[in-house]
Order: sequence, then structure tokens, then C-alpha cells
Amino acid sequence: MIKFFRHFRQRYISEGKTTKYFKYAIGEIILVMVGILFDAASKQLEQQQSRPKPRAKIP
Repeated sequence: MIKFFRHFRQRYISEGKTTKYFKYAIGEIILVMVGILFDAASKQLEQQQSRPKPRAKIP
């Protein structure tokens, strides 16, 4: 998979298509950020579900 993406990067740089390369790079950064945020949200949800809920006291 890495070779596949490396091919795109090298081709864009060698052909002088820097705008396409920057679009590719920004897209890759956004995908990584979304993955990190998704992981953080899932961990937070897991922590909230693992806490015991307080029981109501019966007088």
C-alpha cells in the first residue's frame, strides 16, 4: 500500500504538478486527523459506559 501512494507522490513531483501533490497531502492529513478524532471519541464513549451508574437511594 505504501508503494502505491509513493508512486503518486513521485509522479506528481516529477511532472511538476505541485498543486495536485498539495491536494493529495492535505487530503492525507485530513484522513489522519479524522481517524485520531474517531479513536478519541470511541475511547471517551467506552470510558463513560464502563463507569458504574449511581443508584437511587430508597428511603
